[in-house]
Amino acid sequence: MELGYANTTTVAVQAKAGISRGRLLHHFPARDELLVAAVTHLGEARFGAMIEQVEANPYQGDVIDATVDAMWDSMKGPLFIAATELWVAARTHPELQAVLQPAEQQLWRHLRSGYQQIFGPYSSHPRFDEVLQLLVNGMRGFALTRNFDRSPRPEARHLQSWKRMAHELLAADPDIPVPADKTRKKVRH
Repeated sequence: MELGYANTTTVAVQAKAGISRGRLLHHFPARDELLVAAVTHLGEARFGAMIEQVEANPYQGDVIDATVDAMWDSMKGPLFIAATELWVAARTHPELQAVLQPAEQQLWRHLRSGYQQIFGPYSSHPRFDEVLQLLVNGMRGFALTRNFDRSPRPEARHLQSWKRMAHELLAADPDIPVPADKTRKKVRH
């Protein structure tokens, strides 16, 4: 977070951690492995904090609102910025992409399992995965804008929209089939 992807060297990490070069290279032979492991570790730690935040739910049992708030809070910190730098760098850096992609897939499986735990009974809804992806992707997009453009943003409005969408979709009757996009018929007025 302090130096950015381009300026974070193994020598800088070694000095900050106060360990020998040999010890660092024994555990992480390449810089990209080190950076991905650090972001993954921090992501898992942040998710643990998110679970605690939801469990301390100030919403009188409204797990959806508590979870959406905690998800958004996790997108506002330095971890999100560090992860974003890795994602962008991996686009043109095949070695980083080779390390980052499997780590991100493994982290997502872990996070998805945790989200199922947090959302509780809502996670058994047939549209849960769709709702979760909409929330995560919408928040990531807004967080990118927020982190790179410091002008005031209507954060509260977005947060309320995400909560409303999650409530509406997860409270909908799961027995009513939702047609796939390609099979939807145009409505004539």
